[in-house]
Amino acid sequence: MVSVGLLGLAGSLTVWLLCVAAALFGAVDAFFQPARASILPTVVGKETLAPANALLGVGAKVSAVLGPAVGGLVVAVTDAPVAFLVDGVCFALCGLCVSRIRTLPMEPDEDGARAGAAAPAASLGARIREGLRYAWDDPRIRTVLVVDMAVTFCHSGPFTVGFATLAKIDLAGGSTTLGLLNGALAGGAMLGALAGGLVGGRPRVGLLIAALAGWLALGMAVLGTVGDIAAALGTVLMMGFGIGFQGVFGVSWIQRNIDGAVLSRVISVDMVLGYAVAPLSLVVCGALAGSGAGPMFALTAVLLTVTGLGVLASRTVRAMR
Repeated sequence: MVSVGLLGLAGSLTVWLLCVAAALFGAVDAFFQPARASILPTVVGKETLAPANALLGVGAKVSAVLGPAVGGLVVAVTDAPVAFLVDGVCFALCGLCVSRIRTLPMEPDEDGARAGAAAPAASLGARIREGLRYAWDDPRIRTVLVVDMAVTFCHSGPFTVGFATLAKIDLAGGSTTLGLLNGALAGGAMLGALAGGLVGGRPRVGLLIAALAGWLALGMAVLGTVGDIAAALGTVLMMGFGIGFQGVFGVSWIQRNIDGAVLSRVISVDMVLGYAVAPLSLVVCGALAGSGAGPMFALTAVLLTVTGLGVLASRTVRAMR
């Protein structure tokens, strides 16, 4: 970020250099996100994973709102390259904070060995295969990965192309309407995460997953027919609430039930699958956008309903806590 800012101030920044910086940033982020999720069980106890994830979720949503606002203010007062310099300083401060994290002492397992102790070194390919095998061998994890793919497909396109189409065509609005829809989604997710952290405990995650799919299906069906901005904002707010609430317990279940030695690998598999289906969702929704928001939201509602029913059909998944 600092390099982009300095090149911009020097007048040497080109589109290609910006693309290279974005690619490098994405590569680093691909390591950061699994590490961010997998380190939490080594920092807090299992019984406090849910409120800890709630705090992280709320922090992410608040940052998603404040970040663009601060960036826009910096650009308005100074110049765009300065915003990259400010971003670089923020990352440096984050690195300082992360460097001060201290993990909990590792507890001995049933055999007396330390839980999470380092395994013998293996090749990169072997570690990837181990993560895939671990995810495939557990029907609960397989289901979670499939559901995550379905939910990612059902929100990547509808929450981007769908919101834009809804704002412009069905609600006869513009960028302000689109901003309100995105704000309602983020606000609802933040409230849902807070509620999840306050509830605590270990609810049946499988039932929560099925409930979220049904809740989002209902919301998508409403958005496909709504013609009033207030009703649309209320619907999106409630959908966001469901996403934030279930997300707290879903992530906590993954962190609590997957062996720490392979946790980051399983999360990486989940991320890769999400990256694979998201572009497909955008393409499909883009093709349907010419007919308005109704068809794409209707298709999404059907897919989410099928997903929820599939989760309920598995006794093993229903019993997940």
